[in-house]
Amino acid sequence: MNKLKQYVQFDKWKCLIGIALAIISFIIFALFKSWNSAVFYALLFLSFGAVRLSMPKTWISYILFALWALFAIWLTKIAPSYTLNLVNHTYESKSIFYLNYLCILLIITAVFALSTNPKLAINLGTFILIALAVTNGFVYQFRGREFGFMDILSIQTAINVAGKYHAEITLNMVYVVVRWVAVLFIGFTLPKLPKLPRILPRAIGAAVVILVVLLLKPMTAKFHTETWACEGTRLNGFYINVYMGIRDSSIEKPKNYSLANIEQLAQKYLVTDPIPEDKELPNVVIIMNESFSDLRIFGDLNTNAEITPFIDSLSENTVRGYAVSSVFGGNTANSEFEVLTGHSIAFFPEFSVPYQQYINHKTHTLVNILESYGYQSLGTHPYWNNGWSRNTIYPLFGFDQVTFSEAYARNYPVRYYTSDRDMFDYVLANLDYKEGDKPLFLFGVTMQNHGGYDYKGKDFVEHIQLMGRDEEYPLATQYLNLIHETDMAVEYFLHELELREEPTIVLFFGDHLPQLESGFFDEIYGSNFKTLPEQQLHYTVPFFIWANFDIPEKDIPCTSLNYLSLHLFNAAGLPLSPYQRFLADIEQTIPAMNPRGFYSKEKESFIEYDEASSEEKDALAQYHALVYNQLFDRKHKNTIFFP
Repeated sequence: MNKLKQYVQFDKWKCLIGIALAIISFIIFALFKSWNSAVFYALLFLSFGAVRLSMPKTWISYILFALWALFAIWLTKIAPSYTLNLVNHTYESKSIFYLNYLCILLIITAVFALSTNPKLAINLGTFILIALAVTNGFVYQFRGREFGFMDILSIQTAINVAGKYHAEITLNMVYVVVRWVAVLFIGFTLPKLPKLPRILPRAIGAAVVILVVLLLKPMTAKFHTETWACEGTRLNGFYINVYMGIRDSSIEKPKNYSLANIEQLAQKYLVTDPIPEDKELPNVVIIMNESFSDLRIFGDLNTNAEITPFIDSLSENTVRGYAVSSVFGGNTANSEFEVLTGHSIAFFPEFSVPYQQYINHKTHTLVNILESYGYQSLGTHPYWNNGWSRNTIYPLFGFDQVTFSEAYARNYPVRYYTSDRDMFDYVLANLDYKEGDKPLFLFGVTMQNHGGYDYKGKDFVEHIQLMGRDEEYPLATQYLNLIHETDMAVEYFLHELELREEPTIVLFFGDHLPQLESGFFDEIYGSNFKTLPEQQLHYTVPFFIWANFDIPEKDIPCTSLNYLSLHLFNAAGLPLSPYQRFLADIEQTIPAMNPRGFYSKEKESFIEYDEASSEEKDALAQYHALVYNQLFDRKHKNTIFFP
């Protein structure tokens, strides 16, 4: 008994703190009506608050410390899945699972190297990471995506708009914080460890930090940052996903990057032709249609009826063709990024999404060009406002007005989403009732044809059927019916525009091909896609430019999304900006491009970038330099190309 009293001592002040924490935790969990947790944590704080262990500094002390430290690290690892309500719904591979522990070790060891205090390293290191996990929960509520490195760089913007958001503290967030406080409190019960010498432990800690930092990049080389919704925590684990966001936070500076060369290039494109005073500026409407494609590029679909008869019939006052997209089956934001900025995703790290990773400041885009010509602007999307952070990105791109699902009437619903017909009605209403005499530039992203082609509702009738196939393809069949719905909506939209006297020009294009049944594309193509030109079919989307006034008709068999604004401006009779005129010259050498390769006029085929001729390499190098200059070299951004 005497020995027990010697090792387990009553601590008055710790007891008072334990009582206070017991009351606070009980009240907090009671507010959530989580009574079991309220009682459990109240008893835990009361129990550990009454005692302090005082043992000889032997191996038992080290074992108790090790067990406590392991529990604290485990709690830190699972904290992000709790704050995002993803408990039991994470799917990290075994290798990336351990990489998250390596990130935790990195932070704790860094604190240890500075303090040489093991207990402080655990407490402060886990506090930093737990705080990051809770912050992630709030960021996800605000933006519909996870916390990333770019959020650190845009902290001032976040502070400015913080009052516009409503933060909800969830029960799982409370669990994380209370559990961490409990672990911290238990740590104060443990016996003190012997003091360590300062130099050797610091040197070892610093060496471990340097080693882990050097190892993380090659160890994560095969993994990519997940930026959609909560996929980072679900698939990668939050901590390693944040690290990879830092890893991919900027594109590599182009070889032989020179500000003098950029300035010399800018002088070549300095003068922009003025708009004639007597010219009536047309309204400009760009519709990026979700997953719209022409699957006939793969071969004969053999359907019981035509899929897009109206769009196929367009010829008068129409420019039409096919453009190479940079994405397949998803990552819609990259397609609109290319169209609005003129920048190709080919110059960014693989799997990156600039909207999520690189845009945290005002960025010169197509919106600014048209506004300089006297346009008012509207960016709209009939779905969640935080999808791909559009509620943050569109204002940075210069849109006067931004609207989302709440602005739409669902008079003609199709499956789960706002239909193309409903969106076109919204566009027509904005054209009819726009403010003042300024022409309107409207950029709209549809939702009707979004993936998930397994809708079973009786309100959606499938008129289009695949014929003569060895297998049934229900996903492809539903997708083709959705495209047929789009065709009817486009017919209605363009007919309504024809009845209006005010000149309007429309650019309509698909953002990417859909993800359908495995083997479907192989069957209609008749073989596997072995060569690069064959593989590029999966990235080829149709587009058309149509006007309710006279424009030259034209077919463009091969371009890419980053060049579409050039063809739109030329058809509308609008002068190209300096950067657009630069792109027009680049297009003469590199007619189409995406991350997989580019179309070589010299070889009349798609080739990989390392096969480029010297002239093609020079054009690509100039293009890469300007993309880098605008987005990453902000101190020296060229104001001729990017005013």
